[in-house]
Amino acid sequence: IGLSHQETDAVSQSPKPRTQKFRQPPQFARFANHWGFRIRACRPYRAQTKGKVERPISYVRQSFFYGRDFVSDDDLNAQAGLWLQATANQRRHRSIGEAPNLRFERDERTQLRPLAVATYRPPHAIQAPPAVAIRPPWPKVEQRALAVYDQLLESRA
Repeated sequence: IGLSHQETDAVSQSPKPRTQKFRQPPQFARFANHWGFRIRACRPYRAQTKGKVERPISYVRQSFFYGRDFVSDDDLNAQAGLWLQATANQRRHRSIGEAPNLRFERDERTQLRPLAVATYRPPHAIQAPPAVAIRPPWPKVEQRALAVYDQLLESRA
């Protein structure tokens, strides 16, 4: 199950905000179905569940990204992996009362299912056009007799 913040396009318009119905965006629903998870929206105006979706972003930003430099995506992924092992998953988490890696190994790892065999492809994947050599356009150069330039200079003087 994946918690999802209710984006405005995923919530039907209702005069009473607390009675809005969650509509699964078709693309996201297709993605969730492919990878085998259910979408569950956070209840509106309930900070407890909304924080579970949004709080980790600021934690990662403040504890991992600030003060680091990355030379490539591979470098970012390598540093993130080390940070997760040494810092984020080792700390005592306030809401669960233990280190996330301990909770994961004890309760979650056995519940994991294998990933889908086929790669996910969006329904309207954009194909790159074939490379075609295009000659750059030649600049148009206006040529005038030198006498024209002399006349312009004389008229300004």
